[in-house]
Amino acid sequence: MNTELKIKLKTYASFTAGTTLIATNVDAQIVHTNINHYIGLNESYYIDLDRNSVNEFELFNAYSNITYTSSYGSFMYKNNIMGIFNSDNYSKVIGTSGWVNAIPLGNGISPSANFDGITYPNYGFLYQFQWYMTSGVSTSWAASSSFGGGINKYIGVQFDISGQTHYGWVRLNIESSINTSTYAYTSKFHVVDMAYESTPNTPINAGAMFLAPPPAINTTAIVNGGNIDFTFDASTGEEAISEYRLFVVKEGTTFGLTEAEANSNYVTVNPDGSPNYAHTFTTGTVDSDGNTVLRNAPTLDANGELLSANQTYSIYILNMGKAPYTYRNSLSTPSNSFTITTVGLKENTKHVSGFYSNGKLNITVDNTLVGADLKLYNTLGQVILSEKLNTLSNSFNLNQSEGMYIITIQKDDTIISKKILVK
Repeated sequence: MNTELKIKLKTYASFTAGTTLIATNVDAQIVHTNINHYIGLNESYYIDLDRNSVNEFELFNAYSNITYTSSYGSFMYKNNIMGIFNSDNYSKVIGTSGWVNAIPLGNGISPSANFDGITYPNYGFLYQFQWYMTSGVSTSWAASSSFGGGINKYIGVQFDISGQTHYGWVRLNIESSINTSTYAYTSKFHVVDMAYESTPNTPINAGAMFLAPPPAINTTAIVNGGNIDFTFDASTGEEAISEYRLFVVKEGTTFGLTEAEANSNYVTVNPDGSPNYAHTFTTGTVDSDGNTVLRNAPTLDANGELLSANQTYSIYILNMGKAPYTYRNSLSTPSNSFTITTVGLKENTKHVSGFYSNGKLNITVDNTLVGADLKLYNTLGQVILSEKLNTLSNSFNLNQSEGMYIITIQKDDTIISKKILVK
């Protein structure tokens, strides 16, 4: 494609539609930008990876539709070329012999890659579709490198910032088809997003967005009767998150990223693309000694202890990073602090003892608790045993893996909770 034709095809597509999302960790080095732009037929779109108003690349979508008659017959010819121009000698893409390579998700983009296949001032093909009809006979031909007919394909790029070399990627979706009855041709050339490593001469994996995903924000906890209603806004990098982990943390506890990653006392919320999330911790109250649980389903704090009345807590969210989009996890700032207060259920000093032995759970109570309801919970709050205490000494078969469990005994307005170790 010559320069004159390039100029005729070019329709400038504003880059300012993209939104730059930069990981908030102090050592974050990957700069990720959402684009979400469709390049129409005979249009171009300019790529400015570092947002300094100097374009490194130009993606183009050239199209021709010609019908003519000669002594040899009638011809109908359609040709669609999608490709990329380099803006200077520093800006290069990974490719071979004029074709741009599609880099698989997670593969490294580094100095060892073949950046010599497409050199300035030439251009590289991403996808080409040719179709023609000659004297009523239809023939089609498509050459696509590895971009054609696919979504989430990556271009590996190398470019210059202030005389230093940086590496990055651009994600594309390319689809095309032709109706051989009506000769109608349709194509989609979708520029999804891009990212680069802000540290010079540092490789980046295709699809990597953050060293750690941005944390969830606007965390709010409200004590609602016997429950804690918790809401938060999704991370702006949710594609890079496998799950959110919610921790209830006692005031004064040291709790950072290291502590969160090693802690197993959490509730999981799975990301589903929602802008915000809500979770209700079913709690009621616990007396100050941590033994009497006034709740329907026990909730443990980050120390593995039952939530206590008149104790102040806050909630943290650990974003679990998902490879290859990110390399690390991230932790939110704490929510507002809150205090659980009693709601009128009786605290008590009634006698209850329990232990596990030889596959049986043994519970002994005083006569005021005969007829009470017994429930056994795992640390996820799931009920795994529900029985009546019909005598002073009760024994129940229990086939569970080793670990800590919680029993609750409820009769009228009295609820008692105790931990049971199965080993």
